[in-house]
Amino acid sequence: NGDYFLTKYIANGSFYLFSGSLSEKNSNFKLHSLFVPVMYRIALQSKSDNSMLYTKKSNNDFSIKVDSLGQNAIYHLTKSDVDIIPSQRLIGSNLIVEMNDLEIESSNYQLEIDQNKVGAIAINYNKSESVLNQLENEEILEYFAGGKTDLLNIENTEENNSQILSDFQPTLLWKWALLISILFVLIEILLIRFLR
Repeated sequence: NGDYFLTKYIANGSFYLFSGSLSEKNSNFKLHSLFVPVMYRIALQSKSDNSMLYTKKSNNDFSIKVDSLGQNAIYHLTKSDVDIIPSQRLIGSNLIVEMNDLEIESSNYQLEIDQNKVGAIAINYNKSESVLNQLENEEILEYFAGGKTDLLNIENTEENNSQILSDFQPTLLWKWALLISILFVLIEILLIRFLR
């Protein structure tokens, strides 16, 4: 009749409506090869895109979907020994948490209301604070100058291999362990032979 077979309605969430029954007498859709991909697509689109990883910045607000528990509810960010009440606004089912001027350390936090866990949030420092610049050879030599550290120059590999083998020669204890075990076996044989 020209109507859509599957329709998606969006209000506070997503609602999918088939225009007909999925029974075998009305439709063969549940036997069709499109049934599994359609259901998979519905499941993927129903998934919440609520990111729970946030980066600490100077002006950082984030939004979390929560069940509507009233406009006067107070949400807490907690971890083992820390309980923080940030500025917050509840708009529909979205809680907007304002992190402006909050001295908060990078960690995993629980979002709670009245000691009931509503969600979990991970707050990290900005990636620009993790500078991964390497030191030059001259800077390394200056840093370790006068210390008790030996620096190994690896430009000539043949020389370095012999230096590494001579400097870091392991103590071979297996020979001593073998000799001691043979000695104890001989002592045990002698004790059995003469103390019988």
